[in-house]
Amino acid sequence: EWLPVAHLEEHSIGSQYIYGFFWAANMVMGVGGEPPAPTDDFERACALLVACISIFFVALIIGNVADLIAQLSHDDELFRQKMMKLNLFMAHRGLPKPLQKRIRSYFLNIIQRRGEMDNAS
Repeated sequence: EWLPVAHLEEHSIGSQYIYGFFWAANMVMGVGGEPPAPTDDFERACALLVACISIFFVALIIGNVADLIAQLSHDDELFRQKMMKLNLFMAHRGLPKPLQKRIRSYFLNIIQRRGEMDNAS
């Protein structure tokens, strides 16, 4: 409902602010269905507190997932940089292609083992 309650302007300014924050929190959270509307300031304040706590936890979860993805991306970038340096070194030294392939395979094996050891501890 986009319109304020018909008699809201008769209430105190504090009551109007609590109602406004409650309405805004419900709009941001997209509360499904029609929850029972609070009837007084105390109920609105409690509902607003619960909404703020809920928003905090959702933001916390999203932040943790974003950090995890950033860490994975960082590790992938480090791996790509190491592999590029290895390839440049081997090309600069003129190593034969079969030897380059064996060195890359060994390097990948070491990286995989290190990842398994990190996960085990």
